[in-house]
Amino acid sequence: MVEEKQKHIEEDNDADSRLYELGFHVVPMVGDDGLAKEMDTLRSMLDAHNAKVLSEEWPQLMTLAYPLVCDIARTRHTCATAYFGWFVFEALPHHAHAIKEEMGKNEHILRHLLVKTYADAPVVKHPAHAGHVDHKAPEEKEDVKVEDVAPVAPDAAPMTTEQMDVEIEKLVV
Repeated sequence: MVEEKQKHIEEDNDADSRLYELGFHVVPMVGDDGLAKEMDTLRSMLDAHNAKVLSEEWPQLMTLAYPLVCDIARTRHTCATAYFGWFVFEALPHHAHAIKEEMGKNEHILRHLLVKTYADAPVVKHPAHAGHVDHKAPEEKEDVKVEDVAPVAPDAAPMTTEQMDVEIEKLVV
């Protein structure tokens, strides 16, 4: 197993660096004052793994879709809000995996997601922070045909949080 991992790392050393996006939720208990320290910690961690940060968004407090439970200093907390922010960075694949592992060990990170991206990817803002969007007038909207919409099974049960997590894990790095 160790030899396999070492071989994987050696192969990555020969590879070109890739572009990644790291989205994360910081626990609300850090507060506005502790947020700067947490961002410095994250930047230092990225620097330690030779990641070149290309862009970032300062975390903003938002309401979560559902409460999440986290352990901070051996105390269980339920969070209904969190600070959401992101980094876009360039790094070698083995460094990206190390960053992902280190994010999972940070008790102030409620949840994170690391995905491969590309240089021309559009920046997508959370709807709460996107600002005003100009909508097309009704006569300018494109017609959507029923055939273009994926059918939803009427008897399909809603996904549980665990099922959603499994499906998301299949999509990430």
